[in-house]
Amino acid sequence: VDNLYILPVGGVDVENPEKFLSSERMGQFIQRLKEVYDITLFDSAPLLVAADTVILATLMDATLLVIKSGTTKRQIALEATALLQHINAGISGVVLNGVGNPRQYGPSHYS
Repeated sequence: VDNLYILPVGGVDVENPEKFLSSERMGQFIQRLKEVYDITLFDSAPLLVAADTVILATLMDATLLVIKSGTTKRQIALEATALLQHINAGISGVVLNGVGNPRQYGPSHYS
């Protein structure tokens, strides 16, 4: 894809990810990305599972909450939303993934 750049980081074992993400160097790196690219996306672990995800959310201009249809419990989604609000992470929206094709169920499924 033209003008799409990916920086993979999988497999890196950081002894203290919270310290790494909170470092001045990481802040400078993120700031540089914002200056160079129109849109910068960071994919991270589930918010309520990893402390480093919370730190990363505080460094971003906006956050998208990703919820998996039929898997993510309502209470978990509400807790994640409350946490993002508590840390003043700008919530831009929600992505609902794992949604099946309604045609696969036939017309009677939605009657």
